Parts: sequence; C-alpha cells; structure tokens
Amino acid sequence: MGNAVLKKSDFNSPFRQRGAVLILMVFIIGLVVTAVMIKSFNAASSKMQQDEKMLLALGQAKEALLAWAVSHKHNPGLFPWPDRNGDGNYDGSSDCATNSFAYSLFIGRLPSKPDTSPCYDPNTGLNVYAGYSTYPGMGQEFIDFEGNQLWYAVSRNVVRNNQAALDPIINPSIINSPTEPWLRVVDTRGNLISDRVAVVIIAPGSPLEGQNRSGAAGISNFLDLITVGATTYSNRDYDDPDEDFVMGGDATLNNMFNDRLVFITIDELIYAVEKRVAAEARKELQTYQAALGRFPYAAPLGSTGGYSCVNGATSGLLPLDSNPGATCTCASASQCTCGFSQIESVNFARDFGSWATNSLNCSRSGNDCTCNGAGGCTALFGFSEFNCDATGNCVASGWLPSGKFSFTGTFAHSKVNSTTGACTNSCGSTTVECDAAGSFSSGVCGDSGMAPTITVNAVVGENELTSVAAFNANFQGMSVSGIGIPEDTVVSAVNNANSLNLSKDVTVGGALEVKFSRLPEWFEVNDWQDYIYYAVSRDLAPTMNVGGKAGVTAMLVTTGAAVISVPYVESKEDTQNRISCDVADYLDSNSNAFSDLNADGEEIFDATNKRRTLNYNDQLFIVAP
Repeated sequence: MGNAVLKKSDFNSPFRQRGAVLILMVFIIGLVVTAVMIKSFNAASSKMQQDEKMLLALGQAKEALLAWAVSHKHNPGLFPWPDRNGDGNYDGSSDCATNSFAYSLFIGRLPSKPDTSPCYDPNTGLNVYAGYSTYPGMGQEFIDFEGNQLWYAVSRNVVRNNQAALDPIINPSIINSPTEPWLRVVDTRGNLISDRVAVVIIAPGSPLEGQNRSGAAGISNFLDLITVGATTYSNRDYDDPDEDFVMGGDATLNNMFNDRLVFITIDELIYAVEKRVAAEARKELQTYQAALGRFPYAAPLGSTGGYSCVNGATSGLLPLDSNPGATCTCASASQCTCGFSQIESVNFARDFGSWATNSLNCSRSGNDCTCNGAGGCTALFGFSEFNCDATGNCVASGWLPSGKFSFTGTFAHSKVNSTTGACTNSCGSTTVECDAAGSFSSGVCGDSGMAPTITVNAVVGENELTSVAAFNANFQGMSVSGIGIPEDTVVSAVNNANSLNLSKDVTVGGALEVKFSRLPEWFEVNDWQDYIYYAVSRDLAPTMNVGGKAGVTAMLVTTGAAVISVPYVESKEDTQNRISCDVADYLDSNSNAFSDLNADGEEIFDATNKRRTLNYNDQLFIVAP
C-alpha cells in the first residue's frame, strides 16, 4: 500500500482551526491572569510597603517621644501637651491650656516644636515668656505614608497641670496609685490590650469616605471609629480619664477603619526614667568617693525623715542628709532626759486626767502635753505638773504623775535605733515611746549626706557661710538653696570644715537653714530616694558579685513599683509594702534580697541586664569599679 499524501486542505479543516483558536484563547487568558496576579502582587507589595513605612514612623515617634520625656530637665517622665488647632492651625507646637479643664485638651497632633506661651518654660520652670520656648522640642516631624502628621493622646497623670501650676509627682508609685485611671487600648473586636497606657500615638492613614482633610481640618477627618456590637470605640474623642483607643491592623476593615497606633505604658515610662535616676545617683556617689576617698554609709530601710546614714550600715537607702544622732534616757515613767537639739518634741500623756494650762514652748490637748523647748503643763488645781527645762530634762510630778513619754524626731528604723528597757520604736516610725525606765539612741554617722540640710550663719551682702565642723571637700560645686540664697548659687570654695564660699552673696543674714545638693532638684521633689537601694563594700564588708562581675564595691538597684498582685515576687511571695524595714518589700529576687556569699566570699546579685517581668522590677547598676 502506498504512502498517504496529506493535502494542504487537511491543515485548513474547521477542526484544526478551532484547535488553534483554543490554544490562542488559553494563551490570552494566561496573559490576563498573569497581569491580574502581577497587579494584585504589586498592590499587596505596595500595601506592605505603606504599612512598613507607617509602622516605622510610629516606632520612631514613640522612641523620640519617650526619650524627650525621660530627658526632661525639670521633671523626667513629663510629656508635652498635644498640638491642637484651637489657635487656628496645627503649627507643630505644644499647646498647653490654662483655661477651664477638659479631657479633650489631651488629644491632638504630635508636637515637634517647643512649647508656646502660656506654657511654662522647661528651661526655668516659669511661664514668663512669649512666643516659642527655647527649650527644644523633639525636633522632627513624623508622618505616615500619606504624608499625614501623627496624632497623640496623653494621660493627665503625666502632663503639667497648668491650672494649678503644678507638675505631677512621677515615680514608681503612680503605677499602682495614679491620680486618675490610665488610658486603655483595645483591638478592633473590643478586646482589652492594655489598661496601663500613658501615651497613644496614631497614624491616620488614607482618608475614608466623608473625611475632608483640607485646611485646619478637625480630628474626625483624620481619626476613625468602629462599632463592635452595641459599643462604639472612637479614636476621635477623649472624654474620660480612662478613654479607649483602638489598635487597628485588620486589613478587612481598611475601608471603614485604617488607624494604626503604638502606645507607651506607664511601666515602660518608669522603667526608662529609672535609668536616668540611677545615672544621677551613680554620678553623685562617684563624685563623693573622688572627693573623700570613700563611699558613704547607707541610710536604713524604712527611713521617713532626712534619710541620714548610720555608721556601719552597708546597705539600705541613699544617705541624703547628715545625722547628728540622739541619745536619750528615762529613769522612770515620770522622768526622761533628751536634748531638744536631738528631737523635734517630747509628749507626756497622763495615765489619768487632762491638763488644764500650758506655758512657754508647750501645748496641751486632753491628757497630752507636748513641748519643743522649756515649758510645761499643769492639771486642775495644780495637783499634777509636767515641766521641761532648756536642756531637755523633763519631769512629771504631783498627784498620779505616771504616764507615757513619746519623743518625735528623725528616728527612722528600729534595727538601727538602739532601744533598751521600756523604750520602743516601730519600723518607719518617727516616734520613740517610753513608759518606764529605758533608753534609746539613733545611730550617729560620721559621713556627710549626699544632699544635707545644715544650719549655717551668714552675713547680708557676703558670700561666706559658717557652721561648726559641717563641711568637707565633697561640698565643692554643690548647689545651694534656702531663704536668702539667690537662685543658681553654688559652692565656689570650701575653706575648711567650718567655712565655705558661695558663687553669690546672700540676701538674708543670721542663722539660716540651707540645702546643699549635687542631685537635681526633681530628684527629691519626686521622692526618688524611696525607690533606690544602695549597697557598699566598706571596712570589713564583703565585695559584691553582680551577674558574674566580681569585686564590685558599690552598686544601686532601682526597685520599681511594689508588686501587689499575683504573680508575687520571689523574695516575699506576698504583697510588697512600702515604707518597710523588710528588704523583700524592695528587692524582688532571692539573690538580690538575701544575697548569699560565693566561694570567694562575695555577695551575689543578679545581672545588670536581667529582664523585667510581671514580678521582677529590679534594675541593677554598678557604681564602682
């Protein structure tokens, strides 16, 4: 059989033409699908890039704002007021308010420029300037991918109260006991993310339907709201101290809610401020050691007065003041001697009956007679008397003279105040009680405090201060404040233990109570001395091993807020209480609170980089070496 011959017409048959068309259609469809996929990929890629840019801007803004607050000159942790359009524009400045209070004043755009009048000037703490303050703002304008400036809401707990001309007290206590509730952040389903929020920063994203952002548009043209069930959550308003803000991120909601936000919790803020606080204390201790060749002894835990050091105390709180000491004795329930230079007052409470009259430096209330100098009290008809002479020798006499003596002073710690017989003092109490024969003494410390208050003598128009054996080389360069002392005065020269010179002349003469310090003023104003544990190796005390670093001779621990709920701290396994004489109320781990000795005889502490947790707030800082 011969070979078949294919004709040209065979290739042009309808069947073969339809096959070619089908192949072409598949090819075209493939091109379309590929184009759609590429377009979708490009759109998704573009959306990812936009989100990345937005999140980057939010992260950078959070970092810059937190740094600004922590480094605040007059009150670390204080945040600026928002930039609002109440002045007709968003000009980037921090717009404080001195008129009637409203929570709506605490939301606006994130300010990048310095404060404007009438805000107080952080350079001086005053509000006597016009226009812009010279104190720096954040110096950078943060924008999202659309070019929108970021928005900002702040808790009333961490901004200046201009109506009362007061800064808030910012220390770890506001974590558990804020003046007002903290802000709240929820997700787009209404689930709580955090109820400990100090600051919220919001990126508005693209305008949604109905939003018009031309001119000085109001907040509703930038920020969104969302309804979950019967509840509407809004980023547009601020009506209550614990206002809710919504954290977006659900791509399915982009047509109705596209805000993105970050927030700063009060825990984050205090943790960061503690580093600033520790740096200030560390610097002062190092200066003290350089001037005197030693670190000071510690003040006892439970301090309530001047935070004076005690001889031999190698751990406790920072020793701010100097301690003149006190030694008092009681021969019986009716006779005690305690010099008025050592105490603030003595009280005698009769076991029976009230006092009828009082004289000189004594006052009476019911059966109590209180004296801060020579004087006395007398019962009806003179049947009983209580009298003190100028040296502090106090005697109850007459009919039914027995009672109880109470001495009030800077007695801060029962472990340090030596008590005998019927004299007692509880931890943290400034009162010692004696109801029979006994004695007590508060520890005398030979070290000067880091920020002592001293009675000095001065002459108007001169720059010399004198006091008996009160000064040493560490006073050089200290700031000086008090009645008659001009602002920004410092110690220019220490002449000897009894005399020093100031950088400015005094304006009031005579005996003056003067505060010396190298610590910034905000340190004690905000009570940071209550939140720093101090340990020193001195005399025969062992050195310390901090996270493997051996030979440490001085260290600090910022204690953070007391842990008052589960999970409790390891060292106590219960609620922490302050003021306290128990180290476990301050330090959270067993190794920090009960530091055992290693094979080299060193006290063992945690590492400086140990992470913070729900039941561990300690931050450790090495002072030397």
